[in-house]
Amino acid sequence: MFFSFTAVEAKFREKLQTLADKIKEETTLLEENGWCFLFKHAKTKKPLTDSFFSDDKSTYYVVGDVYNITELRALLLPYSSSVTTCNTAQLLSILYNNIGYRAFACVEGSFTLLISSCDKTLTLFTDNLGLCPVNFVFGETLWISSELKNIGLVNPCIFSFKKNEEIVTNVFRSDTFLPIHNGMRLKPGQMVCIKFDGNSYPYIQSADAFHFALNHESNIKKDVAIQFIDRLLCESLNNIIHAEQKIAISLSGGLDSSLVTALACKGKKEITTYSIGTEESNEFEYSSVVAQHLGTNHHQYIMTNKDIIKGIVESIYYTART
Repeated sequence: MFFSFTAVEAKFREKLQTLADKIKEETTLLEENGWCFLFKHAKTKKPLTDSFFSDDKSTYYVVGDVYNITELRALLLPYSSSVTTCNTAQLLSILYNNIGYRAFACVEGSFTLLISSCDKTLTLFTDNLGLCPVNFVFGETLWISSELKNIGLVNPCIFSFKKNEEIVTNVFRSDTFLPIHNGMRLKPGQMVCIKFDGNSYPYIQSADAFHFALNHESNIKKDVAIQFIDRLLCESLNNIIHAEQKIAISLSGGLDSSLVTALACKGKKEITTYSIGTEESNEFEYSSVVAQHLGTNHHQYIMTNKDIIKGIVESIYYTART
């Protein structure tokens, strides 16, 4: 499975080759329809063949993971019998070609879909919650990446950073915000097409497949709201626990982690839980009570102050997409 990607026009392939040489993780470098892609592999048992699909006109690449595959197969069954056995990339191609881009409002997960067409058009779909961000950086070429640090590995001087005062005083931090002048982040739930004009300059067209807003107040009866939340939690957890052979949950003993662990234990017998404490304090007393009650395989870890600092640095490196 592909974890992240970086893309440039094919004539700048050597830049991605430079990046591939600097990345420690396993990567795949592909050239297709005037574009060059560098995909970083995730540490998972899912085969890479699940991440791409080609037809006569386009090649489809899925970066990240789609959670509601079963529901999408049922939705698309009237359109093609192959939906019962096809991989994720082909499934999304059937969705797009038969229902249209707005159907991606039904796709759940942390993913980006890239479609490389024969006419050199590159189309991207971002997930509805922005869990897998996609960034554009405009330099000597158009860089497209889910990890800005990858672009920095090739050319650290490419970024035109905003002044600290400009960032601190700016209270308008939309979901497209980036701290650099020559970059932009794509909106969640959006379809973006990159095409080229008569002078071979790229131009960008976009459309919203999904618009997420919380400014409309909804009056829902208490029992209906409880049923909705219960179904949402259970379905989300079931999708995960049935897709993975081993499940590990961070358990603090608080309400949130205890509830998630209890629901997970209903669907899977062997659950591993772990609690992390420091040299100063921990919550082992509470997590142990929950773990013993639910019968999980529980582990407790004490982190030194040095471990914590190292963990913070590594967390920023591996999870920051800005």
